[in-house]
Amino acid sequence: MRACDIRCNAAVCVWPQPHPQRAARARGVGRYAGRRILRGAVPGCAGFPGVGLVSDAALLSSHLSACRAWRGSEQHRRTGAQRARSGGGSADQMEKAVGAAVQVSSEFSDAEWAGFVVSAAGATHSHLICWHNLIRDVFGYEPGYRVARRDGRISGVLPAFVVTSPLLGRHIISVPFLNSGGICAVDEASHAALLAEATDMLRTCRARHFEMRCDYPPRPGIVAREHKVRIVLDLPGRADQLWASLRSEIRNRVRRAEKEGLGVEFASSDVDGFYRVFSENMRELGVPAHPRRFFEAVLAGVASSELVTISDGSETIGGAILVWFRDKVEVPWISCSRRYFEKCPNNLLYWELMRHACERGFRVFDFGRSSPDTGPAVFKMRWGARAEQLYWHYVLPDGAALPDETGSASPKFRLASAIWKRMPRAITNSLGPRLIAHLPG
Repeated sequence: MRACDIRCNAAVCVWPQPHPQRAARARGVGRYAGRRILRGAVPGCAGFPGVGLVSDAALLSSHLSACRAWRGSEQHRRTGAQRARSGGGSADQMEKAVGAAVQVSSEFSDAEWAGFVVSAAGATHSHLICWHNLIRDVFGYEPGYRVARRDGRISGVLPAFVVTSPLLGRHIISVPFLNSGGICAVDEASHAALLAEATDMLRTCRARHFEMRCDYPPRPGIVAREHKVRIVLDLPGRADQLWASLRSEIRNRVRRAEKEGLGVEFASSDVDGFYRVFSENMRELGVPAHPRRFFEAVLAGVASSELVTISDGSETIGGAILVWFRDKVEVPWISCSRRYFEKCPNNLLYWELMRHACERGFRVFDFGRSSPDTGPAVFKMRWGARAEQLYWHYVLPDGAALPDETGSASPKFRLASAIWKRMPRAITNSLGPRLIAHLPG
């Protein structure tokens, strides 16, 4: 959607696409024939109730007159004076009214955003405002955060980053490196307004696609990939109840790890030890590792995060980074050294994470995302967990197809992964953290 043809600068008031059922030119409306107009997009516009087809000269005249009046108004001048918080685009592109009461803007305070996310039912930790500066500073992506407002109050948010990559071209993601994101809104009008803004951002940034990582199905007209699931376990009120519910093989492996003398430390400061294991495992999987400073930034900038490590004597052999929000704790990053697998460190680490989560009152344990029917997914499901479908929505330019798969299902990925595993460790350690910025998984 875009501003109307007379450049009224007031709002998103006209859809430029011809209505498929009305190709013929309507009487007296000239080049506006077959276009649709949104009620209330321009203050004082009396015509076109709801979303109406431009087919009547009198109603069109009413709308265009309102546009001209708006263009000369003090309110329009104030709107035009606003500047974008981030993400590029002019002031006209930064604030658009959709419907009588919902506006989309890039102007907001951190406190406003945080207050909305805390109370919004569909929000996740990926919607927290702390990720804005964190991801921008570590990876250099251009933030394009947007809010929808109703009567001056935030009624929806869309966190987003513009990623420019020589490998994948320019695209927009909500939110890179995290398992969720997308639009979080309190009503359909606010959701629709932010979705329209996503389409406009796509065009303004000349991006190939806009990817939104969501836990809900897409709206009609939006395509989605369903190639990822998250594995979640409902936690009982007490850790002993959880222990009793586990399979005997799980409990036996936890006991073995304890007999081997492995120990788990919460609120650990050993980022070096965790990162050494994490980067080694990423190389063995054929995937570039995140930069160390990313994890440092998460632990420093996300208040609801914690590093937990597992050790064999004085050596750190694995660890996990937790992020919690409301009654859920998520494990987005976890890794244990393969050289110690016979001592079952993964089992002890996961058990201690779950036990601790029960004691702290969390009700849901999120193992993080996985590809369905893979080894990691099967391991997580054996704890009594369930798989919940994730939906990666794509807003695409007209006529564009879904972007090529870049994950493990892609033949190109499998070839690159095989090559990466065989490269010298010194090269992967140096190149990986820089390369991952162009492959935001």
